[in-house]
Amino acid sequence: MRHVSRWRRRAAMPIELRDTRTRVRCIAVVVITAVLVGAWQLWHDVQALRVARQQTQTLTHALASAEQRWRRETRAGQAAMASGESSTSTALSLIDRLGPALSPDVALRRLEATPATNTVTLAFESRDVTSMIAFATRLEPMFDIQWHRSAPKTTATTSVVEASMTLKLRERRGS
Repeated sequence: MRHVSRWRRRAAMPIELRDTRTRVRCIAVVVITAVLVGAWQLWHDVQALRVARQQTQTLTHALASAEQRWRRETRAGQAAMASGESSTSTALSLIDRLGPALSPDVALRRLEATPATNTVTLAFESRDVTSMIAFATRLEPMFDIQWHRSAPKTTATTSVVEASMTLKLRERRGS
């Protein structure tokens, strides 16, 4: 019964008052909608900032790790050089023998010469398996080759073959 009486009262109201209430309700709905849309946009922007911050932290951590790894490898390389300083000429002659075997298809990434044992440890990248085998074939007359690993490596721009090996200088027969 109460429901019916409310509608009767509303029907008995002058039209001006009925319109005012409707206008107020419409304005309230528009304001509430604007507030909710603004809140949703703010929440969305905050989420985007969180994701960007996490990516920045991840990249910063990766960069710091790479720098530490580079420092360790550099120190290890310097220690290897310091231990072999007495026979620098032997190390240079070992490295010099690699010269004719190098080509534009091969990029050396790490090179360690150990004069005491007449060995050279190489880490390198080549364009494909064929150029890697050609490089090893050019080294074969002077060195005994011991492969450590080789694996395809795909970057954003190209794909290469990554490999490492130890070369031992062959003894000259007949000298």
